[in-house]
Amino acid sequence: MVENPSVLEIALIRRSRIPLACTSGQLRAVDHVLLQLAIRCGAHIRYAGDIDTAGLQIADAVVRLYNAELLAMDPMTVHAATKASSKSGEDPTGSTDGQNIVVFQEHDVVLARIFGKM
Repeated sequence: MVENPSVLEIALIRRSRIPLACTSGQLRAVDHVLLQLAIRCGAHIRYAGDIDTAGLQIADAVVRLYNAELLAMDPMTVHAATKASSKSGEDPTGSTDGQNIVVFQEHDVVLARIFGKM
């Protein structure tokens, strides 16, 4: 499960065959229904979101309520994204949320961890 619809677009472009669903931001009733059905069917849920305040709140809910595994939302991902972007001269994150670096799902490092090296 991912947070941003753009990741689904990237999956289509890359011809990814992994099953994906998108919350499109904060969890809504339909997301909870889908996640509950997935759990009932024995699915292992992995969640990847933006590494920012809202993304971490969504991740916390998915982990607490559905025992999801977080994917590409750890300090190593932030470090790798920042390092990769500083080498290329790009803004590593797009912004900060006051104190913390923000890493969006569309970053190449995050996408590589979601889809594997394609």
